[in-house]
Parts: sequence; C-alpha cells; structure tokens
Amino acid sequence: MKIKKFTCNNCGAPKVNAYKSPYIICDYCGNFTDIDYTMSLQAWNSDPKRAEKYQKANLSFQGKLNELVIKKNKKDYYDLQIKYWDLYYRLYPEYLPPTINFDDTFYKQYLAICADSSTEAAFDPEYQKVVQKQYSLQSQVEYYTEKGETKVKGESFFRMINAYIDCLKEDFKKFYDKPEYSLMNKVFPYDANFKMKISTLVQIWLPYLNETDGKKFLKETGFSNDYINPPKVEGHISNCQHCKAELFIPENSLKVHCEACHKNNIIKSKFNCMGCGIENEIPEHPVNTIDCKACKLENRLITKMFG
Repeated sequence: MKIKKFTCNNCGAPKVNAYKSPYIICDYCGNFTDIDYTMSLQAWNSDPKRAEKYQKANLSFQGKLNELVIKKNKKDYYDLQIKYWDLYYRLYPEYLPPTINFDDTFYKQYLAICADSSTEAAFDPEYQKVVQKQYSLQSQVEYYTEKGETKVKGESFFRMINAYIDCLKEDFKKFYDKPEYSLMNKVFPYDANFKMKISTLVQIWLPYLNETDGKKFLKETGFSNDYINPPKVEGHISNCQHCKAELFIPENSLKVHCEACHKNNIIKSKFNCMGCGIENEIPEHPVNTIDCKACKLENRLITKMFG
C-alpha cells in the first residue's frame, strides 16, 4: 500500500518520525516540510465541546466584523481581529506554527500580522472582486458519481483550481514583500508556506479526481512522486535534549524536531570539509549544500533519499 510521503523542501530528506501536529518538521535539518491535512481535520474534530465553543465565538466575531466593514472602521476591525486570532490559536494550538510559543514576543507579532493582513483584505475592493470570482468558479465545478464515489469533472475543476493557484501566487508575493511582515520569513518561510498551501489542495481534491485527472493534477503541482512505498530508514533511539521524551534519530541527521516539546535537537554542529578537511560550523538553518569556509567546496551533508 502506498503512503503519502513528506519530503523536506529545504534538504530533500523524508519525514521518518511520528508526528502529533498537522505541521511536519524535518527530522534532518529542523525546517518546515509540509502539512498533513488529515491530521489537521483530526485536530479540528477531536473535541466537540471545543468546536462548539469556537463556532459560537466565531459567529459573534463575524457579525461584529461585518458591521465594522459596513462602517468602514478599519481600526476597530483590526483590534477585533487581534482578539479573534488569539482566541483561534488558544482554542486550536495545533494550528499555531511550531516555531512560535504563546509566551514569546513572536506570538504578539504573529497575531499582528494575521490581524493586519485580514484587515487589508477585508477593506480592499479589488481583493474582494477576486474572492467573488473564485467563489463563482468553485460553484461551477461539476460532480458525478463513479463506482459509488463522488468525483469532479476535470474541465471545471482545472478551470477553478488554476485560477485559485494563480491568485495564491500573487497574494503570497505581495504578503512576503511587505517589510512589516518580515517575521514570517523566519517563523513561516515563503517556500515552505506556499508548498503547504498547494499540498493541502492536493490532499483535499485528489480523492475526487479520476486517475487521469489525478495524475495531471499531481504533475502540474509537482507532487507526482509523493505517494510511495514506505521507506526503510536507519537510525537509533535517544532522548530529547530538552524534555527527555523518546526520540528516533535518523542516520546522518543534523537537527531532529521533538514533537513533544516542539524544540529542535542539535545532533551535529560541525563537519569536516570533504575536500580540504577543515572543520566548519553547520549553520542554524542547514541547506542542501554548504560551502567550505576555506576552500569554498560544496559539501552535501544530507543525501536525498528520493528523487
């Protein structure tokens, strides 16, 4: 049986440790890898009382926010968005990026970004036209039944999804180009965030596509190789350097993310250049190749397990 693989966008390594959060963190370099949509749904549905509490609060928030849009009151809209996002993440901490903790300064900065981007979108008439166009395209998606399963017709689906992805690319560029949102480059890098958005689309829609359209969708989004036979990964069991939870350390890993305390374990901090032998520091955010400080030779510290 083939499984959905999660491959790091940064170093190319696979996810091998079990995870408890929808966010997938690389076991080799400690960077964001992907998002598991199924895990995200499980978190949403795990506690009916929590869901009911959120739904009631959200209904109240949306009513007040709509009134503020009509009154063109951006300041109060922004302030209310801060309260909304704080409630959302405290009710559903699983959805808070693991690089952010409630008790650090990044959390308030992150809330401010969420509130500001939501406010700008709500009061931008051009953006609202784009949203309405997307709603219209989605309403035109046609469905049919095949062997008892609901499927979508390819032509209407690709018309809708391609328009959505084009808008997503444009929105992401505008978002990450804003100097006041610079924190996002650290806590939720562009490449990882965009990949997660597309990955979520693939995980949502793939079951509704027939085999031909499914292959086409995977190819166009770059996820053709994402469903594979489970790989065998060598490594050893150790304990988290921070909380002492049991942790699997893959062979050749540099950093391993602990799902229990959401902190990275430094497995290796230095390496010797394969050319001149000089000792080099491994950077905070390891990449595929690291240039030797002495001879400038590219050193690949992690070998890709998948093509």
